[in-house]
Amino acid sequence: MTINEMLLQAFAAHLRGDQIDWKEEISDEQWLAFFKLAGKHSLLPLIYETVCQCESLKKVNPAILMQIKNTSIRQTILQVRRTEELKLLYQKLMEDGVCPLIVKGVVCRSLYPIPDDRISNDEDFLIGWEDFERTDAAMRQWGMAYVEPDKEIEKEFEVSYYHSKGCLVVELHKDLFSESSDAYGNFNELFADVQTRKIPMEIDGVTIYTLGYTDHLSYLIAHAFKHFLHSGFGIRQVGDIVLFAKKYEDVIDWSIVYEKCERMRALYFIKALFEIGKTYLGVWPLKPYEVKKWKRIQADPEALLADLLDGGVFGDNNMARKHSSTITLNAVAADKKGKEAKVSLRKSLFPAAKSISGRYPYLNRYPFLLPVAWMNRIWHYYKENKNSSNQNQAAESIQLGKQRVELLRKYKIID
Repeated sequence: MTINEMLLQAFAAHLRGDQIDWKEEISDEQWLAFFKLAGKHSLLPLIYETVCQCESLKKVNPAILMQIKNTSIRQTILQVRRTEELKLLYQKLMEDGVCPLIVKGVVCRSLYPIPDDRISNDEDFLIGWEDFERTDAAMRQWGMAYVEPDKEIEKEFEVSYYHSKGCLVVELHKDLFSESSDAYGNFNELFADVQTRKIPMEIDGVTIYTLGYTDHLSYLIAHAFKHFLHSGFGIRQVGDIVLFAKKYEDVIDWSIVYEKCERMRALYFIKALFEIGKTYLGVWPLKPYEVKKWKRIQADPEALLADLLDGGVFGDNNMARKHSSTITLNAVAADKKGKEAKVSLRKSLFPAAKSISGRYPYLNRYPFLLPVAWMNRIWHYYKENKNSSNQNQAAESIQLGKQRVELLRKYKIID
């Protein structure tokens, strides 16, 4: 049994609400690799909870086992604190007449057998641009501070806050996607009027507002798809999507989901993702398989599964993968402009200002500083390589970029 197979089996067991008890001998090295992989996919607490009664695990070096257990418990306790702070913040915002929509995060956690074992590093709020000033004032009055105070807060499509006396982190979105992206900036058109279809949801006795079921599933897909266009995403996002789709499949308008996936060129991507949920996690919605146009979509899930298992929770498993995102994003942007998608070392090292303005926000005001950003980028890349055991990450990034561009072709995202 491979480490990947162990992760998939344990995750599937957790989603069923089961404990797992592997009978075969598993070495300390295998257990360590298994928990390391679970950590990369941000699944450690729920995976540990699922396998903690396994006889083989009880034979692991006690010091190592205690470290894994303590890390898992700390992550869960931290999530409990974040959730409590979130509820207090949301109630305060509502009292001040502000009503952001919560997306992903706590909504996805509510789908799991033990919600706080599905950890979230931050919570995502959605507001209209016109509501930013009031929302920002209310956030800061409650004790939320800017993560990046030097940014032009009023112009950013998302603003990150942290609780100055707690552990809650909130990303306040004015748009769900960055308009500056040639690859997916137009996705905002798919969610232009979601505020008009907001719905209430109760989380631990507190009423929050979130996207309607059809909008929320469409966004979960679009968000995972965005990360796929960058450097990938992990198995946890598959769990979020298939659990949400299964729980609310009777009230989701599948024709709208289909139309939005079609406009994103994500039909084969999402069909492969549903197949992963069905085959490896034991969770799949039945409704899409009953619709003729969904039935016609045939997508092999294996290549996508291999990519996401390698990618980690947001495709940041290693620096080579993170840097390969320039290649895939350029390929998608070129395809949208009717150009051939090519893998180019030059474009990887010297991307357009628009594609790196998120990391170097000064480019929004001073685009003539692009050469400075290029030099900073290359210098950071050099330092990452210098401190890495792999001295060939530039070549690895190019090779991985080529492979992932072919993956985009396989799932008909580009021609």
